[in-house]
Amino acid sequence: PSFAYIIYMWYFTFDQKEGGRTMNLSLSRKRLQVRSVVGEETIQVMTEGTLVVPRQRPSVERILSLDILPKINEVQQFIGSVEISGTMDVSLLYVSKTEDGEEAVHSLDVKDAFSFERELELDGVDENAEIRTRVSLAELDFDLASPTEVDVDAIIRVSIRATRLQEFRAVVD
Repeated sequence: PSFAYIIYMWYFTFDQKEGGRTMNLSLSRKRLQVRSVVGEETIQVMTEGTLVVPRQRPSVERILSLDILPKINEVQQFIGSVEISGTMDVSLLYVSKTEDGEEAVHSLDVKDAFSFERELELDGVDENAEIRTRVSLAELDFDLASPTEVDVDAIIRVSIRATRLQEFRAVVD
């Protein structure tokens, strides 16, 4: 940020019994630029979907773990509201049965497996506000629906903070 400095010299005279004294006091005015929070909100977004294991991959016998990484892909701001959209990457670690009846461990990583979108009212927001977002996984539930399908329910926590650059003038010595 850039600052503008304006310097003033003020002289104060103090009268005393034996004569007057003069004191110089040098003050300056600074224009300060500060980012102020104009709106802040944390919401939860519920998403549901079915992860389909491709035909060329072995069928799922048992799920060992399922991890989801949510991410914000786009933020649009309007007067008084913000719209966010994002996707979730999924990592599945599972056990399958081989033709011999042996168990084998496999992994499946799917980019942008599920998507979410949400619009929320946020007073004080306009086109000039700077929007920052944070997203995290709050809750995850999954079930093996069939040997090739996993039902997934996730709750995503999204935090949104809107700030605006404001100028103040301050007197300093």
